[in-house]
Amino acid sequence: MQWYKGNLHCHSTESDGSVSPVDLAKFYNEIGYDFIGISDHNRYTPIEVYADEAGILGIPCCEFTGKDSCHVVAAGVKEAVTPDPLEELLEQADVCDVLKQNLADSEAVTRALILQNGIDKTLAAQGIPIICHPFWRWTYRSQEVVQLRECTHFELCNACPDCNSFPLPGKSHADDMWDELLSADIRIIAMASDDAHRHVMPSSRRDPVGGSGFNVVRAESLTQEHILQAVRDGHCYATTGIILANYRVLDDRISVEVDVQQQEKTCIQFFGLDGSELQTEYATHSEYCFSGDETYVRCRIASTTGLWAWTQPVFMDDLNTAIAWTA
Repeated sequence: MQWYKGNLHCHSTESDGSVSPVDLAKFYNEIGYDFIGISDHNRYTPIEVYADEAGILGIPCCEFTGKDSCHVVAAGVKEAVTPDPLEELLEQADVCDVLKQNLADSEAVTRALILQNGIDKTLAAQGIPIICHPFWRWTYRSQEVVQLRECTHFELCNACPDCNSFPLPGKSHADDMWDELLSADIRIIAMASDDAHRHVMPSSRRDPVGGSGFNVVRAESLTQEHILQAVRDGHCYATTGIILANYRVLDDRISVEVDVQQQEKTCIQFFGLDGSELQTEYATHSEYCFSGDETYVRCRIASTTGLWAWTQPVFMDDLNTAIAWTA
C-alpha cells in the first residue's frame, strides 16, 4: 500500500476557473500531486481532455451546484450531475414533512432538500458524494446534515479563504460540526480541498488558489479504482500541507509523527466525544493511549508554518477499520 496526494475540488475555464483543464492539471503535477479531479460547476470535464497530456492521474468529477450555496462534489462520475428544479424537490411531500418536523425553519428544509438531491444524483451516477464548504456564506450546519441519507463525506477544510474552515483561538466551527456529527453516530469522513479557481499568481491572499488544501490517500496503486475506493473507505487524511511521517493505530493507542520539513513546531491534539480535548502535546510525535471509555478519537495537527492536518476518527467499536502505516 502506498500514499498518494491529490485534490478533488477545483475549477477550470470549463466553468469559472482561470486556466484550461490541461494547464490546471499541469499545475498540480508540477507541485507534486499524484491525482487531480477537476470538478467544474454542473459540468463533467472528461479526464481525457487533460490527464495524459499533464502526466497526472485524472479522477472524473463534477460539482453539483444547487441554489442557496448548496454544492456537492460528485467524485468518480463520468457525466454531469446537476440539480433538479427546486419546485420539484418541494413537491416531495413525504420528505418535506419529515424535514419540517426535524428542522427549525423553511430555509433549513430547502438546504437539506438540495443537498439530498446532490447526494442522490451522485450515487445514481455511481459516484462518491462529498458535501461542500458548509461555512461558505454559513450555508448549513450539522442539524441539516443529520437529516441527510447516505451522507458519508464532507469538506471539513475547504481552503478557499471565504469558506471559513480554519480554527480561531479556542474555537473551530469546522471541528465543532464534525464532532457534533460523530457524537450523533454519523460516521462521516472529512476531506480537504482548495476549491481553486486561480492557478496563477494571486492578486490577493484571499483568492482561491491551487495547492492550499488536499488529501493524502492510502491506496493499493495509483489508479482511479484504487484511489476512489480509498476515498470511499476513508483511508486518507485531510491537510493543508502537513505531511505525516508515521501514523499507526494499535489495539491500545494511536501514534502520530509529523514529517518536519522546515524546522517547524507542531501541536498535536486528540479529540473525543462531543469535541472533548483528550490530549494536547507540543511536539512532532505524540501517542494517545486509549483509556477504554472513549467512543471515538481523532487527531488534529497545527504547525507554526500556518498549516493544518486532520486524521479520520477511530471508533473504539471498529478499530479494525482504522488505517495505519509507517513511512
